[in-house]
Amino acid sequence: MSAFIKKTKILYITYDGMMESIGSSQILPIIKKLSKNNHMHILSFEKKEDIKSKEYMSELKKLNKNNVIWIALRYWSYPKTIATMANIIKGAIICCYLIIIKKVRIIHIRSSMPGLLVAPFIRIFRLKILYDMRGFWADEKVDRYGWNNKGLYYKFFKKLEENLILKSERIICLTNHSIKILNKKFPQVNRNKFICIPTCSDESNFKLRKKYIQTRKKNIIFGYLGTVKLAYNFEKVIFLFSKLLNLDKNIKIRIFNKGSHNHIRRIMKKYKIPKNSFQIKFVERKRIHREISTIDLGIFYLNTNYSINASFPTKIAEFFLSGKPIICNPFNNDIINLFKKNQVGISYDFKETNYRNFLKKIRKMISNKKTILTCREIGEKKYSLSFAAKNYNLIYQGINLRNEN
Repeated sequence: MSAFIKKTKILYITYDGMMESIGSSQILPIIKKLSKNNHMHILSFEKKEDIKSKEYMSELKKLNKNNVIWIALRYWSYPKTIATMANIIKGAIICCYLIIIKKVRIIHIRSSMPGLLVAPFIRIFRLKILYDMRGFWADEKVDRYGWNNKGLYYKFFKKLEENLILKSERIICLTNHSIKILNKKFPQVNRNKFICIPTCSDESNFKLRKKYIQTRKKNIIFGYLGTVKLAYNFEKVIFLFSKLLNLDKNIKIRIFNKGSHNHIRRIMKKYKIPKNSFQIKFVERKRIHREISTIDLGIFYLNTNYSINASFPTKIAEFFLSGKPIICNPFNNDIINLFKKNQVGISYDFKETNYRNFLKKIRKMISNKKTILTCREIGEKKYSLSFAAKNYNLIYQGINLRNEN
């Protein structure tokens, strides 16, 4: 790429394991793209069993071929507080080595936890920090995992978040809604420092399969992907499905989930969903694109709270890139504006409605070939890895130029 004359040396730090679902689906693919224009060093924390796996060795070889230096530290989880401190100390030592010996000055931190590893060195070595927030992390802990918003942990990480925002060269957010919130909270920070890059997926993996483009679809197959708890309210989805099923016994729902199958079956039983109307299936991450290609549209409900303003689920990119429209609740302004400007889904509050008309609206949407093509077009334009890589490269290059000057 001619725009990038000199490769930029980057240290990318993630507290998530590269071999876990998030790492393998989101981090590894983007790192491979970024390595074409940058000297990438990765620091991650991996579970013991993952470091010993064949998949780890395979990915390590692939990254080495792309001149990516991957340092995978053993993740300690027990006892929790001591283990977390040990992880941070180990990571900080490696960061110190890379900063002093390898002369890395641009640090890309994924979420708040990696900020603990580099915080002591930011001023000493004049580090340039790219803070990839990935949402309001501490607030998610309150909204989903029961943290006390007056507790010590919450206050500590909110202070860390504040310091990182004030000290970073660029702050990446998943939604424009969250940028507006942060602009009001931190008026002293230049607005141009905030950049929106939503959660993206690999457009070469999630494809528009022509054999599933149908203009006269009789039966509807809904697709539910991922967790059914914490951030999501699966029961609201099944309540809606039950109402539609009363109008059309031929509609189906396919649920792709890991670990909550008994919980799902209990909800199905509660709403008297016949066994031939649904399917529950665990699918390996690398095969999920094939399953999405067999459905007509995606559906989910996100619990509304403060932290959800900064969230943008990966499944949105995966559905759109596969040419599948979405039904979901208006959980933040980004999704509301997306559906208003583009015919790619239905924003629905999952409350009482004329279900017969709603079913007709769904049929009209999924039978329109233009809707399917628009989903793919929007996916490529705004939610693809190519889009994300292009923007990250521009950010890296801009920081590097200022660093040299």
